[in-house]
Amino acid sequence: MKHFTKLFVAIAMMMVAISANAKVEQVHATFANPAPTGNASWDAATKTFGWSATSWNQLKGIGLPSGDLSQYKKLVIDCKITQGNRFRVLFYQGSANKTLYCQDGLNVFFIADTLKAIAPDDYNSFIKDCTEICLSGDNGTAPGSAIINDVYLETYNDEGEKTYADFASPAPTGNASWDAATNTFGWSATSWNQLKNIGLPSGDLSKYKKLVIDCKITQGNRFRVLFYQGSANKTLYCQDGLNVFFIADTLKAIAPDDYNSFIKDCTEICLSGDNGTAPGSAIINSVYLETYPENESVDIPDFVEEQDPGRPDGNFVDLTTDMYNANTTSYVQQKRGKGDYIYGVMNKNNYADLSAYNKMTIIATPGTPLTLTFNHEVDEKEALTDYAEADAGKYVWIDAVVGEDGKYEVDLSQYDVRHLNYIRIPWGYEKQSYIWYILLSKDEPIFDFNAMDVALSSNESNDGDITTPAGLVRGGVSMTISVAEEGKTANRYWGTAKGPQLRMYSGCIVMDAPEGKAITKVEVDNGRWNADNAFNGTVPGLGEWTGNSTNVVLAIAGNTQMNKIIVTLADKNDETTTYEELPTAINTAKAAAVKGEVFNLAGQKLASPVKGFNIIDGKKVLVK
Repeated sequence: MKHFTKLFVAIAMMMVAISANAKVEQVHATFANPAPTGNASWDAATKTFGWSATSWNQLKGIGLPSGDLSQYKKLVIDCKITQGNRFRVLFYQGSANKTLYCQDGLNVFFIADTLKAIAPDDYNSFIKDCTEICLSGDNGTAPGSAIINDVYLETYNDEGEKTYADFASPAPTGNASWDAATNTFGWSATSWNQLKNIGLPSGDLSKYKKLVIDCKITQGNRFRVLFYQGSANKTLYCQDGLNVFFIADTLKAIAPDDYNSFIKDCTEICLSGDNGTAPGSAIINSVYLETYPENESVDIPDFVEEQDPGRPDGNFVDLTTDMYNANTTSYVQQKRGKGDYIYGVMNKNNYADLSAYNKMTIIATPGTPLTLTFNHEVDEKEALTDYAEADAGKYVWIDAVVGEDGKYEVDLSQYDVRHLNYIRIPWGYEKQSYIWYILLSKDEPIFDFNAMDVALSSNESNDGDITTPAGLVRGGVSMTISVAEEGKTANRYWGTAKGPQLRMYSGCIVMDAPEGKAITKVEVDNGRWNADNAFNGTVPGLGEWTGNSTNVVLAIAGNTQMNKIIVTLADKNDETTTYEELPTAINTAKAAAVKGEVFNLAGQKLASPVKGFNIIDGKKVLVK
């Protein structure tokens, strides 16, 4: 290990030395064909520049480059003033010039900085399109003279500084290995195969232009290098030989939305085995970061962390780990990436029982995809096809996307069983997202017909016609939608631009509160309302009822088109009533009931209970 570390340090020192000695060039003024103007002179034998007046005293043609001078960092003039106290150097661009003053001794001008200081609006034209650099006598005192020892332009260092991984204390994870004697990195599996702590810098890496990895792959055909930012990472692939990654360009190409966070706030750069083939191994000759050259840089925008939008108003309860029936971690208020679990695990035996709630609200980074699963009956390693068709209404897989308002809501009331197994970010998502809040509530039950997945009727189809009483449950409230009366237009789900719409022409809707509760309000969001419709025998004139009853019967008098029905519940009290004037078919079934006999809601006798609502022993019962 010590030998390997010293080798890397020796290479680094050698490369820095080569960079310092070989990568900076100087172009000297030759004074081969100087051209003094009227009041200037040049003595080649003594290298003396003289001027007899304060104007028309330039020494041109001194042999410095012209044109685009942007590769030059410095102008250096070494002189001995023998008369007067200064002279000038002029940067010409056409007939215009910019003036710098030289005094006795060594004068070093950093070209871009100096010209920008005296001509901030157009300095770049004198660098990019310089006609000539010449000497000129002082414009304040004459006569004067100076011995010119040397005049030269010096280029920027075109190679950056290198910082090498020293591999002093490498930390291989479970399926990775490091052999210090041979500098060999190995991996025995396609996961959990990182070689961490290799000694590269972390934090703000914006000064580094390149990541260079020189390697010899001895088994397999590639391995990975990971840029970590927190728990998330971006992956680059290394092949046999010299791998040169231009950091900003490469990361921006694979992660255009958040690449800057992996540069500005990099937790670690590490090696990792291939995620497709194992086992594998590679001899690591060198790994280093190289800074931008002196005259080059890139503008990497600051990464602005997303701010907590704040807990929304409402009567919410947080989804907590103690609701889960096994050990789990909640990553709320944290940034997560592809494949990360937010809550829970994918296991059929582990879940949070959310039966006490009818709504889940997730507050997260807009556009974040999420996968939510409820009511698992297989484990992660088993195929999803192992679910029986009969379980379709029980097992729930939701592919969600957080809206532009930063919110995603799940209507839990539509599920008879509400066992949340997990929430996670899918593997294909390349960004980082904050999960700010996962909230539970007992909001008013909403029967949203527009959002239902049902067969639809239209001018060409009767598929959405209700031919047997339909049962729905939301937030503990059970709803029965009757068939139409004989000889009248069928009640049906009709396709509209908003989605399915419940259209009824006769019959009724019966709503029953859960045990211990009363219905205190019913609101019908409708596209058309028949003025003779009645709630519990009264005609309110609008699609709204208020009261205190364990049940509400909406009798349909004519064409009524409903988008959703919102039910408000309260605890049952001494003033709570029960509406007894149920629809004829239900009353007939109840009156005719003998112990053990079963009827449907149309009053037809059944051999045995069926899935949905039945009347058993004179009572309405939901069979799941």
